[in-house]
Amino acid sequence: MTYTSRQFILLFVCVALFALGQFHRAAGAVAAPLWTDDFGLSAEQLGIVIGVIFVATILTQGPIGAALDRYGPRPVLTLTIAVVALGTYGCLLATGYASLLISRVVIGAGLASTGIGMYLILARNFPGDQFGFLNGLMVTLGGIGGLLATYPLAALVDALGWRPVFGALSLGTLALAAAIALVTRPAPDNVRDPTTAVPLMTVLKVKGVLPILLMSTVTYAPIVTITGLWGGPFYTDVHGLSLSETGAILFALFAATMIAGTVFGVLDKRGLNRRAVVTFSALASAVCFALAALGFGPYVTAVLFFGAIFAQNFYVPLLAALKDAVPEAAIGRATSVFSILGVGAIPVLQAGYGALVAQSDNVARGHTTALLAMATLIASLALIYRATTPRG
Repeated sequence: MTYTSRQFILLFVCVALFALGQFHRAAGAVAAPLWTDDFGLSAEQLGIVIGVIFVATILTQGPIGAALDRYGPRPVLTLTIAVVALGTYGCLLATGYASLLISRVVIGAGLASTGIGMYLILARNFPGDQFGFLNGLMVTLGGIGGLLATYPLAALVDALGWRPVFGALSLGTLALAAAIALVTRPAPDNVRDPTTAVPLMTVLKVKGVLPILLMSTVTYAPIVTITGLWGGPFYTDVHGLSLSETGAILFALFAATMIAGTVFGVLDKRGLNRRAVVTFSALASAVCFALAALGFGPYVTAVLFFGAIFAQNFYVPLLAALKDAVPEAAIGRATSVFSILGVGAIPVLQAGYGALVAQSDNVARGHTTALLAMATLIASLALIYRATTPRG
């Protein structure tokens, strides 16, 4: 298919939106020691400062999803991305724990619009059969934002200091808000008309929607549980790898999500049965996690983790199925519920994994139990999804 110049610009905006969210959610690892030194943060305060961005995003996604449905991406995304720029600038003006915490809350609230805003732009400006493919492509290209928040960010901070870097990031974010205002269009009249609004409870009653939302709870959480937290201790404590060796493995695992985004997008574009793709991929992920629990060496386990995380990107066709199932006027709210459940499950699964490790008298055995529990959870929900989702 040939896209217009305006559609290419919109795709660039979508990549920037996804990359912005990925960057801020990953940048805490680089910024954490710097903020600890500059502001004298305790370990507990640092944990709150890093984690509050997720809490703020979850709490604001519902209202922002409704606003996107009602008013469209132009006003809502312009405002919320400007809010992210304000929060980013607030970080470099922070003088202590309280002001830094407020700035992070502001960033998290603004970031609540990035994923669902991207979905809405794709849904309203491109053919429906392109949604899954383009969403997968955005995952791949936008994932660069997460990679930039690792070594490149650390190198820039070492050379310039974190405050100038955050100042430049704030200006770049403000420029993105201006670009959104220029290239996006107002919401269609039929969507903005309050008489055509679709109540959220009506959306939830659409056949096939609840199984999709149930499955959303095991989309992002297993990925982030390994790549964002427990993968590090698994390789350092269980396998005795150095931090640099562990970092290299985690970098490869993060790259798995970028590669898989395009692969799943292409599969969706070819019209493969989404129910079958989601079920097979989720079960494949569960099998890989279960095999990783069996005590293989670190690099065999890394291959298994790569396979599991690759397969976890079944959320690309799952989101496409949700988009097709709900009315256009409810896409923002439906995808916001998907995101709330998917992101909200992250701290729950991370804490549950940690609890199983802590309760064991042997660290390796604890990780084995936690991985098997996670595999069982994914497989169980996949089978429920398959049994309750209409064929086709």
